Amino acid sequence: MINRLKRNFPFISLFQPIRPSHDEGVILVATGHSHRQEAINSVPKLRSFLSGRPIWLYTDVPEDIPNHLFDKICFHPDVRHCYRDKIVPLSQLPFRKTLFLDNDVHFLQQIEDVFRILNVFDVVACHAPVRWCQWCDPDVPEGICELNTGVLGFRRSALVNSLLSKWLSIYDSANVAFDQASFRSALWWAANRGLQIWVLPPEYNLRTPKPWLVGPGMTVKIVHGRIPTPMLESLKIYLNNYAHRFRASSSFPTLQNSTILQWPPDPRLRIFVIGSGRSGTSLVAGLFRNSGLYMGDNSYLTRSANPKGFFEDRGINSINEAIILQILQSDHIEYHGWLAQIDQVPDITVSPTLRRSIRQYYSRTPSLFKDPRFVYTLPFWLRELESEDLSGIRCICVFRHPMQFLESVKRELSEAPYLSGLMLTDNQILNIWRAQYISVLRLHDIGINIFFVEFKDIINREKLSDLEAYTGLSVDSSFVDSSLQRSLTDANFTPPFYMEIYSRLQQIAH
Repeated sequence: MINRLKRNFPFISLFQPIRPSHDEGVILVATGHSHRQEAINSVPKLRSFLSGRPIWLYTDVPEDIPNHLFDKICFHPDVRHCYRDKIVPLSQLPFRKTLFLDNDVHFLQQIEDVFRILNVFDVVACHAPVRWCQWCDPDVPEGICELNTGVLGFRRSALVNSLLSKWLSIYDSANVAFDQASFRSALWWAANRGLQIWVLPPEYNLRTPKPWLVGPGMTVKIVHGRIPTPMLESLKIYLNNYAHRFRASSSFPTLQNSTILQWPPDPRLRIFVIGSGRSGTSLVAGLFRNSGLYMGDNSYLTRSANPKGFFEDRGINSINEAIILQILQSDHIEYHGWLAQIDQVPDITVSPTLRRSIRQYYSRTPSLFKDPRFVYTLPFWLRELESEDLSGIRCICVFRHPMQFLESVKRELSEAPYLSGLMLTDNQILNIWRAQYISVLRLHDIGINIFFVEFKDIINREKLSDLEAYTGLSVDSSFVDSSLQRSLTDANFTPPFYMEIYSRLQQIAH
């Protein structure tokens, strides 16, 4: 691969030790198609603010990059398609003073003073507006905040090189997705050895996906977020033409801002988390664990299948199991109700006893109820509210690739004692998946407002802001753990009639 690149793209540096030819410059890292395209689009806009300073790009597919856009295109030798990808190129800083930028960074003003500050300090960055709690170095004092790693300035030295090597080492050992906690740990390590750090004011890295506030007298130099291009000029005017006033995301939302937690939550709010079992419903419910929602009184204990909790009430399960028995006109479900295959849910009259039980749960508000059986029973729960205001109802349907569902269910069948002796073929499991999501899609088609989200888009945090906007609640993003993605997909062996359903789910979700 490397020899081919040398032969066909002689302008590419293959990540060998670099003898710097410039004093100051900027580097970007873009691995994966969407990030490469983002870098291609952003670099012409950055140029006019850099006073001729060079821009280098580290990427996994150099041949996809027009070579006239960058001063140097460097082959990234160790791509993992995660935050680690930006740490690796920093291990050999190409300039005496290097400014690293995420690809969704926009300059609004000249940033000459950042390079001036690097004459005195080793590292410059802004405070992060959040802290990810997946991992925290116990040796670092709480008062040492995380710094956002999307705008970073470095003055090259032996100590800074050690800092960057330490960052990569800690990131690998911590085994969490985000990189800022490991950077915080490495900074503390290096500061104890003499590293000089300067924290820039927030207008040098205004994070538009988060709630933000800019005070009087503060003109913004750098905004950081995927802002629609037509909005960027208006945002610049709002931020910098009225610098004598407070400016805030509440007055200028950028269509991506996280929702401020409402407290207490709207008492009319009733969230239903639905979707096939083993598809991520527990993960989504757990995102709201600190939102003041009633989730039941008798949840299941954690176990290896759900190490962070089920967030599923036994009483709700029992109601839904009983409704499924009525649907099947049986006193026994061949499997457990979450594995039921019901090709067409009939319009039945739920027993008065079950209706009273549903209304008893409804008396506790605001609430979140999660149960895979809702794929069939949700209409009967909603019917008990038909005389009330339904504006507080939110339905979240979680799904994953059918082959991932198959693998996860097979693992559950082999490990869970309560399923001991139950034998299901691959086709039976896939038909369960198909019937359950066809049932949900029918609910969507008759006008029930359902937010569809794919499990992988929760794991990679791409849809957390959308979830917040849909529910009006802040989610606990620290609950997301990439290790929960344990099932792999072999899409080559997925029959087309399952892929049709999966493709439609994806289309609605995106």
